[in-house]
Order: sequence, then C-alpha cells, then structure tokens
Amino acid sequence: MESISLLNTGPAVPRLRNGCLLKPPPLGILSLAAWLRSHGVTLNIADYQLAGGDMGEQLLPSRFASFIEEHSPAPIIGISTMGGMLPVVLMAVEEYKARHPEKTIILGGSGPAGVAAHILRAFPAVDCIFCGEGEAALLEFLEKNGDPSTVAGVVYREGDSIVENPARKRISDLDVLPVPAYDLIDMDRYAVVNVSTSRGCPYRCAFCESPAFWGKGVVYRSLDNVMNEIRELRTRWAKRQINLCDDTFVARRPRVEEFCRRVISEKLDFRWECFARVDLVDPDLMKLMAEAGCSGVFFGVESGSDSVLSRIDKRFTVARARDVISQAVKIFPHVYTSFVWGLPFETMEDFYDSILLMTEFGNSGVRVQRPHFSLRPGAPLFAEYGYDLAYSSSLPYHFLEVPRRFLPPEVEETIRRYPEIFITFYHITGLEFEEKQLFMRNLEALGEEKWRIMAEHLGCVVNEIHGDKNNNM
Repeated sequence: MESISLLNTGPAVPRLRNGCLLKPPPLGILSLAAWLRSHGVTLNIADYQLAGGDMGEQLLPSRFASFIEEHSPAPIIGISTMGGMLPVVLMAVEEYKARHPEKTIILGGSGPAGVAAHILRAFPAVDCIFCGEGEAALLEFLEKNGDPSTVAGVVYREGDSIVENPARKRISDLDVLPVPAYDLIDMDRYAVVNVSTSRGCPYRCAFCESPAFWGKGVVYRSLDNVMNEIRELRTRWAKRQINLCDDTFVARRPRVEEFCRRVISEKLDFRWECFARVDLVDPDLMKLMAEAGCSGVFFGVESGSDSVLSRIDKRFTVARARDVISQAVKIFPHVYTSFVWGLPFETMEDFYDSILLMTEFGNSGVRVQRPHFSLRPGAPLFAEYGYDLAYSSSLPYHFLEVPRRFLPPEVEETIRRYPEIFITFYHITGLEFEEKQLFMRNLEALGEEKWRIMAEHLGCVVNEIHGDKNNNM
C-alpha cells in the first residue's frame, strides 16, 4: 500500500495570540490521518497555516510550491483546500509537478469539489479530485496503489478524458472514526480547536453548498464519542477553547440539551462557540448553553428583508431574528451574525433594510460579518445564476476568501482566465451592484466606529422604519 503526505492550505489569514494561531488545527486532514493510520498507512501531515510570513508571502504560488517540496516525502500528495486558496494551490502544484512528474497529486475539500472536472481539464498537474467525505475513499485509493478507476467519489483523468465516478455512500456510523490525529501536529501552536459532532446540514439555504458537499441529511456522532474527544482535548492537550463546528449544532434540541447537561455534570470546564439558527433557539436553551460554557453563537441572518429571506429559503423572519438576537446578546459574551449582500434579486430597498438591521445589531454589541454574495458550486442558486459574472479587485474582504488586495498579479490573472473554476471570486452583475459595492466600501472606511456613526446618521430613519414595521405586526 502506498504512503501519503497530507497538506492543509488555510485559508491564509494569519491571526495570532501570544504566538498561537487563533485558527483551529486542520480537522479534515487530522481525521483522514487518524483513519488511514488505523489501517496501517504510512503518512505525514503539514499545515500551511503555521508556515508564517505576511499575507503577500503566503499567497505566492512559488512559496506554497516550496512548502509542498519540504513536507511531501511520500509518492502521493493529498492537498485539502477551500475556495479562497484554490488558485494559489493549483498554480503551486503546476510548478511543483514540473520538477516532480513522478508524484501523484490529489485534491480534496470544499474548494475543488464542485469544479473538479474544470480543474482537471485546465491543470494537468492534478491527477484526481476527491469529492465529499474522504476517509473511506482515500483508504481504498491507497489500497489500490493509487488507481482511482473504481473508487466512488473520485473524479480523475484517463488519457484525454475526464471520468467522474459515482458519488460515494456516506459513512453512516461516525463513531467508527478514531479521534483526529492531534499527535501528528504541534498542538501548542493553536489557541483554539474544533470538534465536529455531526456531518451535514438539514437545511437548504439557496446560497450554500454544504448539502451538496456532504449529501442529504445529517449524520451524528454519539455523545459518548464526542465527550471522549473533548475530554482528551482538555486533559492531554490542555485546550480550553473547543468550538463545535457543525453546520447547525442546534438542529436537534434534545441532543443539545443532553450535551449541555453532560458537560455540566462531567465538569469538563471548557469554553465553546457554535453555529445556530434564530428559529431553533429560545432564552431557555441559550441559558443552558451558556451554563455549559458556550461563550459565543453565530447566526446566519443574511438579510434584513423578509422577501429576500423567503427567496433564499431561510425559513424565518426579520422579526424572529431581531427578537432572538436581542436576547442572545444578554446571554452570551460573543454573538456573531452574517449578512449576504449583492444577491441578484436583492433590490436597493432590500439592501438598505439589511444595512439598517446590521446597524442595529452592530450597536448592540453583535459582531456583524457582511460578505458579498458569491456563487458556490453545488448551491441551489448556482444552477440559476451561474452566468453573467463579473470580477472586481476592489470588493471588500469576504471572510470565506482571502483579501484581494494581497493577491499577486499572476494569481489574479489566473482567476480571470478561469472564471468557471474560481467562480467564488466573482459576483453577479445587475441590480445596482456597483452602488451597493460603493456603499459597503465607504462603510468599511469608517473603521471601528462604523456602527455608531451609522446610527447617528440613520437613527431617525431606523426608528421610523421600526415603528412602521411594529405597527404592521
């Protein structure tokens, strides 16, 4: 059986506290490594997040090519990447493979999954791409000495043709997976860690690709299994901030309540944050979560317009979001929200409704993320709007990507050359996008005081609009 080197790419946004990375260890490749090792596979792993250097350096393809060179002794190299680092990775792989044509290079992660065939046509250095869960597929691939022809869930090149194997059946019992291989990395370099208690999301938000990546439905780990991993992170690795990275941790209320009660009764004593939904929590549940150590909750509100919320299938109203978040800020030290602007059907009235709600939340202590809308291959909106794309080098920072102002010219040129691959760097034209972009750029220029300044200038408008809405409820 072949050996493998597993590399994680980021995305490369350095955040440090006392020399430790404020980003978690690469849970995906740590899970892969634990599974492969338990089946006798020889492997090594490396995390580009720890490579150091400023943002401009991290985004140089030549630098990542050197990272591959330094950390890939095995004949097969597996690289996990999100969309933001995808152009850097592909350019680096081409450079590296020119020096090492004997190596087999495979990609995995959410970045390449939805555009696998396009990548294989444009970048011959990539040998195959794994879509979805990787543990069973990668083990089978290695057992067959790198032959992808019968491995479900793999897209590969055969001569001049691109072959897309059938999708792989999901792992139905996540408890069969060992604890991620934390011992293979320097855990002292990370200030926080992530734990996944489930895979998948039961919702179908129109802009999100998660259901397409994981498949339909949610598969849960047993709470005994989850508690064992958390206990190891607390005792062996002395971690106090252990975040739960499930797409929607609160999807099953009885499970959340049991989790919280066990954390309390077993005195695990750690801080955690999670992703939630405003239609799935209430003060009683949030207070129990806080008692169990929850210090932060992220809500994907996405819009201040009920018509937009309906269009993207969020299944709650602005009134519900306002009510729950006003309660959440009284319970948790940290509350985060996300708003997506620039949707192709978002009118200027919708846009300003979102701005007003952002301002309200921002002034109540909520940390407001405000990414522009970008198409995600596999998301419901992708099939509807996967055309009429435009690229802008001056869009405000998108937390799922990398800051565009740091992109090297050769990377930006590659992004422009292959919009079908790097579609997440593009936006949909129309419906006053340029006007919205200018507004958001000016908002960013206000700095840390943005929400206070906005409230001062929009206070009377906010009160008038809220009054009208309250009168109509």
